Amino acid sequence: MAFARTTKSGSLGFSADLKFSQLDEYTPDITVPPPPPPNTPRIYAGASGPGGSVVYDWYLYAPGGTPPDPIQQRLRGTIGGMPPTVGYVTVGTWQQETVLDPWVYTGPTEYTVTCTGSMATMYLYKARDTEPMPEYEGGPSSPCHPLHLGMKYAWGSPDYDLTLDAEVCSRTLSDQSMTPSWAASGGGTTDISAVSVWIGLSPAPVVPISGEVGRISSVKFDVLGEEYAVSFAGFSESSGGCRCVGEDGDLVLYVDDWTQIPSGGVAFTATVYAPIVVDFDLQGFDWGVEASGSEGPYGGTGTAMQFDVPRNYPDPETGSMVDQVSTRFVERRTYWKYSWGP
Repeated sequence: MAFARTTKSGSLGFSADLKFSQLDEYTPDITVPPPPPPNTPRIYAGASGPGGSVVYDWYLYAPGGTPPDPIQQRLRGTIGGMPPTVGYVTVGTWQQETVLDPWVYTGPTEYTVTCTGSMATMYLYKARDTEPMPEYEGGPSSPCHPLHLGMKYAWGSPDYDLTLDAEVCSRTLSDQSMTPSWAASGGGTTDISAVSVWIGLSPAPVVPISGEVGRISSVKFDVLGEEYAVSFAGFSESSGGCRCVGEDGDLVLYVDDWTQIPSGGVAFTATVYAPIVVDFDLQGFDWGVEASGSEGPYGGTGTAMQFDVPRNYPDPETGSMVDQVSTRFVERRTYWKYSWGP
């Protein structure tokens, strides 16, 4: 199957905001001298999509000195690869007046980073489908079927850059190439890479902590300059005293019972596949006259021609996965696929 480049080209990418909360709550509030050193936040999160993947976690850095300098609480970003790309930012500090005094945190208790990935420049290719019609029960067999000799599409590029900006670190891989190929069920290079996000606690906290500890929001696909916002509605999982809940466009991690978190921690993952956008323009004719119900082909009253248009979710009243619409129907619909739900 020979592919020809179309006029469609541009960047394929994604973006996400990752928020970490209660950054001063992981250290025991012990005033009996000498107090133990501070603990690093246990919250971590990551995201992957067109452009690469990144994971964020926390660690403490003690510069030393005489007298000792404040201990730095750092957020580290690690972009996958061989070798990985690592960067950090100092968000807050821990300090004590003397070795007998309690540790005091200075800095924000919440911190948000944004990661953005892209593949550019990518091109859309097409090829005429000359393969024999598929053979299955009740399937199309006639060479006059509209699917016969239809177009198949795939992404590709002879030279593109793979870029991931994780705010605390970044990476660009140049001189990449992708040969367009087509395979059934989204195989080959027909689909844009899915976006996955994950959030968790590891290891388990050693102090009481509850409520929201992390949030992933503003997750978007960027396809040729047009953004498609991701919804996590319907996502709800619980494990080890924690809940991860989709709140429209946000994925939020809550701690309900910190004593139930296993020593190795907990983690939650959600994957969203690139949307399929269909511009419907359905018009039915009966003997050259639009079958709209206003008039029949010979005058008088006719019956409107109807179409079954797929839905994203079942109808709340009937449970149907299609909407029955009458000619003429013009509407853009965006179809999503998730790792959870129907």
